[in-house]
Amino acid sequence: VDTLVGNIPLGIESGWKDEAGELVDAQYVIFFRDPVHKYVSGTLYNRRGLSLNEVVRMVKRRVNDALDENNYYDKTSNYLLTPAQRAVFDKYG
Repeated sequence: VDTLVGNIPLGIESGWKDEAGELVDAQYVIFFRDPVHKYVSGTLYNRRGLSLNEVVRMVKRRVNDALDENNYYDKTSNYLLTPAQRAVFDKYG
């Protein structure tokens, strides 16, 4: 495989070997979407039966409720931790 594309976490290549059995020296190219656009886009996709105005109201309500409770979410970290880092994070928080 020359190129692997998708939403994959760092470190996924840790066990990959080439035809000679040597570990692959993987290189990453990472593109980040604007978090607000990504959240709204995902909500629109998952709530296809709702109108745009209904989705906008829902997103505003969710965001405002979360901010009122001091809850902040960053799903980007799901992709930026290697398996070893994820294990430490899961163990110690």
